Amino acid sequence: DGEEPLGYPPSRDQTIGRVQPMLCTVTTRIAHEFATDFIQSEDERNSTLIRRLGVGLIVDVERGLVITDRYTVPQPLAQVELTFAQIVTTDAICLFMHPQHNLVVLRYDVAAVRPLPVQAVDLSSEPSAIVATAGDGGGNTSDELSIGEVLSFVSLHGDHRLSAKQVTVGSIYLKAWAFAEPPAYRERNLEICNLN
Repeated sequence: DGEEPLGYPPSRDQTIGRVQPMLCTVTTRIAHEFATDFIQSEDERNSTLIRRLGVGLIVDVERGLVITDRYTVPQPLAQVELTFAQIVTTDAICLFMHPQHNLVVLRYDVAAVRPLPVQAVDLSSEPSAIVATAGDGGGNTSDELSIGEVLSFVSLHGDHRLSAKQVTVGSIYLKAWAFAEPPAYRERNLEICNLN
């Protein structure tokens, strides 16, 4: 048929090349009158349409499952779009929103991204193996981050571009969150990791 297959933008950075098939941009839009389950910023309270951007991690290619956070998708009643490889955008639905933790599961139509070589992150791997491949070559063999550990930090920007840089874990601590007024979702038992 002569058409060039779709793919991800080339990158000289090996970290970006390894993770970009596992990531997508998540765009959520909620009409202000239906925004009932989350705390809004001042700008969001004054707008007619609330728009949030975030990142999704592909966990199952065959079923079209992506996980994201509750800031990006703050309630199930929302219009959600996923963008893959900076070029393919498809709608998604909210399958599950964890009531106590910062986790949302989305589902997209797998036929919409079939031309792309999307990959699911391997959640069955030992956490230490993931840290060793993403970090400093295997200096840390525990399942938890440690102060001084070197990691590769990959960010997905609003224009769907990826960037990566080496960072060092500066500190790790538990955060005490204030109660929301009016009552709304808030994460508990969350460790904060400062990266330098």
